[in-house]
Amino acid sequence: RKCLLLLRDTTTSTSSFSQLGRLFPRMRGLQIRSSVGASRLKRAMLSAQRGKVDELATLVVEVPEVLQRPALAATLLQSATLAGRIEVVEWLIGHGVDVNRPAPLHVSMIGASFELVFFVTPLCAARMMSRSKISAYLLGRGACEDIFTAAFLGDLPLVQELLTKRPSLAQISDPATDVLTTTPIHHAVGGDQLPTLRVLLDHTSEPVRTGARALRAAAARGNRAMVELLLEHGADAHAVGAGRWVLDPEIAPRLAVSGASAGVGIAGEDSGDWVRISCTGNKGRRDNPTFVAALLRYGARVDQRYNGATALHYVAKAGFVQTIQVLLEHGADRGALDDRGRTPLDWLGKASKSVDTTAARDVLN
Repeated sequence: RKCLLLLRDTTTSTSSFSQLGRLFPRMRGLQIRSSVGASRLKRAMLSAQRGKVDELATLVVEVPEVLQRPALAATLLQSATLAGRIEVVEWLIGHGVDVNRPAPLHVSMIGASFELVFFVTPLCAARMMSRSKISAYLLGRGACEDIFTAAFLGDLPLVQELLTKRPSLAQISDPATDVLTTTPIHHAVGGDQLPTLRVLLDHTSEPVRTGARALRAAAARGNRAMVELLLEHGADAHAVGAGRWVLDPEIAPRLAVSGASAGVGIAGEDSGDWVRISCTGNKGRRDNPTFVAALLRYGARVDQRYNGATALHYVAKAGFVQTIQVLLEHGADRGALDDRGRTPLDWLGKASKSVDTTAARDVLN
């Protein structure tokens, strides 16, 4: 509870980030910028995940920066914790790694809506994976509870206790992220904790801060109740951006009525970012005409561009014949030029060998 009091008391002053860095268990500037090198960092991560203490110790002797950089050390501690490697956790903390410093959860665990902006402490990571031995060890070494962890894990009694004493904690900004505002409300959404979200929203009269991101995450989960709650409490849907929400027959019209559009970027600007997630063929994406048709139905436009080219350029190169047809039915220009003066047919000429270029050419001509 002393940790809780420290967190609540120190949030009242933000005049000095250097002072906050000493007081907060969660702090800003955790992006990994280092000269360690990708291969060495990968080795360190694998050693932590596999419980190879000797390998990790040898690497640290070779490259002391692995532990000297707080962000790197925090990431290693999180990796070991998530993997249940208590021997590595003990070794890292024994070598001075901060037991309370948070690290960002990987996008595969939290979703693209919170990529690189969703930080959890080692204690939170241990509890989310039900690592009871590691949780006990971390608490014994001074791990702190906080409102963000409580919201993410759905610790409703603790959330209620904290909010009763200080309601403003419901929308306090997580000091681990100094660029984009992330609050306990976002943590409740990230943890899919509907009852906790209700309690947090009941303790604030202000519109949800950076509500578009919270809405985006709730919609990505298909959690209609969360979407409705966030909208009722003033979350701004305008910058939700493109996503698979357009396929949900209940969420899509609700968000659209509230201002969401698949043709808008996450900063609220006119954007063809929808092309990236539906037309490029990257990351194993397949021909999905239903998805593209839904994006166009909810605000995307065929004339919008992504990296200097139209959606038709991308689907031509990917060989997405059915999506080519959908785009043409919505008025896509066969002769559109990219920023280097090339047509969709020119892009088709650069398609991989697996693409049925004959079928794609027949549709484009």
